[in-house]
Amino acid sequence: MEGNTLDLSNGLKVSVDWLSFTITNGFCVEDVIDLLGCSSDDFTPAAHGGQGYKSMLLYNGYNLRIYYDGNEDMGIHVSISGSAIFEALKVFKNHFKVDTPFGPAYDIGSDINFSFLVEFLKAARKIGHFTRVDLAIDDIGSKYFTTDDIVQLYEEDRIVSKFRCMENLVKKQSREKIGHTVNFGSRKSDMFLRIYDKQLEQNGKISSPDEFISTPWVRWELECKNSRANQIVDLLINGELLGNVAVGVLSRYFRIINLDNNNRTRCSTYMVWDAFLNGISSLGLYIAEVPKTLADKENWIMKQVAPSLCAVILSHGGDMQFIEDLLWEGRKRMNRQLRKLVSEEYSL
Repeated sequence: MEGNTLDLSNGLKVSVDWLSFTITNGFCVEDVIDLLGCSSDDFTPAAHGGQGYKSMLLYNGYNLRIYYDGNEDMGIHVSISGSAIFEALKVFKNHFKVDTPFGPAYDIGSDINFSFLVEFLKAARKIGHFTRVDLAIDDIGSKYFTTDDIVQLYEEDRIVSKFRCMENLVKKQSREKIGHTVNFGSRKSDMFLRIYDKQLEQNGKISSPDEFISTPWVRWELECKNSRANQIVDLLINGELLGNVAVGVLSRYFRIINLDNNNRTRCSTYMVWDAFLNGISSLGLYIAEVPKTLADKENWIMKQVAPSLCAVILSHGGDMQFIEDLLWEGRKRMNRQLRKLVSEEYSL
């Protein structure tokens, strides 16, 4: 897969529609530009920063941004919108370009499943972590569901979902419908689903009627953030196909049913939804609980507590009595789990 789009056998198209990642391991802006396969000439400094950073570079002609000059622990943040991902991958391919007797070519070995998208994700994941990944499923022709269908199915109680809330947003101008989005979940959560009329959205950006899109088009978009985004990336890096990941995760969070059982969780799946899923199995994203060690707690104290503690000591003129009182009080309040942790790690 050269780009970020994959065609499924049932007529749907799957793509990555947003990538954001942060690099905090001491790399500089020039290192990030090199990772992308660009040169500094490809970027223009913005008049202001963003996302909590003081400075920002804009990739010429595309919505690709590099944020930098933030607090010491913020590192460098890269944001690539859907409209810029194809261009970003095209430039990234330069890392693999070699000269041959027959002209320029790409050194990708013999791996028939080679993907420039996956290689890009590997390179970014190696030195940073992802904060957002959007997966889009495009139903061009609206062969399965319209946005109005989704609203009706929801009102008929035929949607079983892990999302707690639904929002129906219809935009009109002079009574004419110019936009329709159905949201499931909260934008503040790590997993959010929007289903919207892409035809109306695109036509709203076109000034000439001759360029209007006449084909119905519905997009299903999963916005995955933080740990969920990194799990999506890790699945792709470890060989899962993009279509399996996008549709599999969606089916884990969302199902359309027939009302043929009093218990909705036992109802059969609506056959049109089955066709939409294209035989792809549900794919769960699990957050494994990482055991907390004393080293983790030391690290937390250094990062979160030390500055405040230092300020308190200085306000006391450097007197350490506060520390002694703090340790004595802390010892009395240690719970069984903490005492067990100390015993196990230090054989006390």
